[in-house]
Amino acid sequence: MLERAAVTYPDARIEGLAVQSMASRAGTQELRISVEQDPVFGPLILLGDGESDWRAGGGSAAAA
Repeated sequence: MLERAAVTYPDARIEGLAVQSMASRAGTQELRISVEQDPVFGPLILLGDGESDWRAGGGSAAAA
């Protein structure tokens, strides 16, 4: 993340990162949102459940 931020925002002064555990509440579900550039459709918004590697398993939906 720091390398990407340095490339994207070369003048930014980053002093560190804050990492914390995700809140766990009964009856809730994690949602993942991603924006990608598709060569055929252009910009896409991908929605899927919060499992890791959800894109490879087909657990996402796309809206163009």
